[in-house]
Amino acid sequence: MVIPVHEPQVRPDPLNNTSAHHSGGSHSDRTRSGVNPVGVVLLAAALFQIIGAVLPAVFDWGIAVNERSFQAQHPLVPEGAAFSIWSLIYLLGVVSGIWAVLPANTRPQRFRFAVLCLSLIFVMNGFWALWVPFRGFDPASVIIIVISVVAGLSALMQLKHQKLDVKDILFVALPLALVTGWVSAALTVNITSALVESGFAAFDPRVPMNSGFVLMVLVLFAMTMIWLTRSRLYALPVMWALFWILSAAVNRDQLPLMAALAGIGIGFILVELVVISLRKRKDRSDVMEI
Repeated sequence: MVIPVHEPQVRPDPLNNTSAHHSGGSHSDRTRSGVNPVGVVLLAAALFQIIGAVLPAVFDWGIAVNERSFQAQHPLVPEGAAFSIWSLIYLLGVVSGIWAVLPANTRPQRFRFAVLCLSLIFVMNGFWALWVPFRGFDPASVIIIVISVVAGLSALMQLKHQKLDVKDILFVALPLALVTGWVSAALTVNITSALVESGFAAFDPRVPMNSGFVLMVLVLFAMTMIWLTRSRLYALPVMWALFWILSAAVNRDQLPLMAALAGIGIGFILVELVVISLRKRKDRSDVMEI
């Protein structure tokens, strides 16, 4: 008698299923093979920021921001050269956006929160540039900048605990810290300009003592955020703004208080940066200084 031999049925191995591999694929494979959506958002936001700043000047919409700043002249308004930092912010934004959309680049996905916060800041900057020529320095313009400051500082706080390489610093941390530091300084100028335009008599920023008080609040706020974020890059635009406030105070004459306070503020921030660097060397912690 011949006993039939049944060959065991071979089940397809899902791990070696070629059709399933090609049809489905993993999320990381799709991210690497296509354009990163987070990068698209960042690049679009960076371009919108530039468009928002250019459109009012091209089509002569409303009153230019620099003219409104001149009309609301007070001791906290820096010299015009201070605003040249916007060119660097625009350039870094576009470069970062192009870097973020590269198909093989997965770094923006790792720093998704920071990249999205940076995108939000760029969008808010664009809206602010479109809003102020028509409505001036009003509470809405202040709220727009507050949103940017909160988003930027939140992202910097998260980056503090991340392992960053050179590219991460150049394309994420650098533009984020610079624009956050600048809008932090711009917030105080926007608030005081709004008070001047509204005619708020109880606290007139055109009085040097009042502007000096606001300036010291800015310095204390900036020093607190520098300490919490451990970001030296954040300190740079703040010191840039303080320097041009100092320069404006010297050129306007009869404002020695503002010049002195701005100079003292720069000195305090420099000392703080030295202390942070020394603590970093002593502790040898994993906290990344940016």
